[in-house]
Amino acid sequence: MKFIIRFILELEKIPAVKIKWSIIDIELKEWLFPHLLRLTSDKRKSVAGKAEKMIDKLKK
Repeated sequence: MKFIIRFILELEKIPAVKIKWSIIDIELKEWLFPHLLRLTSDKRKSVAGKAEKMIDKLKK
């Protein structure tokens, strides 16, 4: 699971890819959302912040 989240965060850095593919994939969105919610309460600010940003993008 950590690999998938790290992979998604790395994809986010590529301007052409961004996160458009995951917004379309409903199953991925439904699977990823609970994991991102859990990461928002992580004691590491960088992890929690990235999870918050990803949730915001998935909600759009």
